[in-house]
Amino acid sequence: MRVQFLRTVLDGLRSHPTVEQLLTQAGYDGVPGQAVLDHSKARNEARAAQLELRHDLLVAVARARKGNVDPQLMNALMLIYFARARESQRTIDPEPLNAAVRILIERVHSLTDPLRHEAMSPQERARLAAAHRVLVAAAVAVIEIVLDPAERSATRAEWWAAQDLANAAPSRVRPNSLLHLLLVLADRDEPITAEALQAAFTGRVATWQRRLNLLVGTSVVTGDKVAGYTVREDLRELWKAASPRMREAMRRDPTQLPGGQPIVPLLAAGGVPAGQKEITSAARLVVEMLRRANTAERPHDDGLWATVIRLARRGGRSATSRSTRQPASTSTS
Repeated sequence: MRVQFLRTVLDGLRSHPTVEQLLTQAGYDGVPGQAVLDHSKARNEARAAQLELRHDLLVAVARARKGNVDPQLMNALMLIYFARARESQRTIDPEPLNAAVRILIERVHSLTDPLRHEAMSPQERARLAAAHRVLVAAAVAVIEIVLDPAERSATRAEWWAAQDLANAAPSRVRPNSLLHLLLVLADRDEPITAEALQAAFTGRVATWQRRLNLLVGTSVVTGDKVAGYTVREDLRELWKAASPRMREAMRRDPTQLPGGQPIVPLLAAGGVPAGQKEITSAARLVVEMLRRANTAERPHDDGLWATVIRLARRGGRSATSRSTRQPASTSTS
């Protein structure tokens, strides 16, 4: 009953023009979750850089006074010291929705300060702050839905059914597709070059290099020709944390999974997508899908039995997970 009520509230919120505009602006190539995490990281880095500049400025003032430092300046230095210490311990919540709530609340506090928004009228600031408060309430409502035991069970069952469907279907992930290459990189802890890929899977070095360049353009993969290429740390950790069933489904037909249809550009034979924009959206969606699946399959309770289940899953991964690598005789050119 509570879940249905919250869904009704959210459906009503989506129709509000101001809220809809804010939600649209929060999007990131169809992957808002990763956008929130990237934005959180950027905010933390900007905050740390600002504190560093203020610290350096106050130190320069203190040195200019040649030891004649008044209590007010000393107090400011101490406040900066403690603020930098807190900032060094700040972490980003791995759940995008929790991180979004924090960002929105900080934004509301910012909008209440007229000195930080001098170009806006009080009415504009009040209206925008109210819209952000609505978004906070909407996000909290979604969190309530996600944490509801019945809803979590239904979501987990949905993912398991989709994984079984994908694993029973003929594989759509060809050895010469970009998704196959992306998962090969996610499986590795060390960077790999186009020459090493050619030696492992045959094909042409130039072809492997072209595919690597396309993935680098998504920002999900980093590296260069000399040092080799690897996936971003968040993708590697999500891939390692995924269940064997989920990993197998991603290797066979991820379009069967919830929200997986936009991954189609990564399945193109020969690794030639419709365009860089489409492959970027698809590659970032891989990260988002793994995050959603891991959240759905996460144990609901802490304690001994939850620990036993997690250990059993990790142990089963090495025994049941099929290797991403294809036979060396398979042509990928």
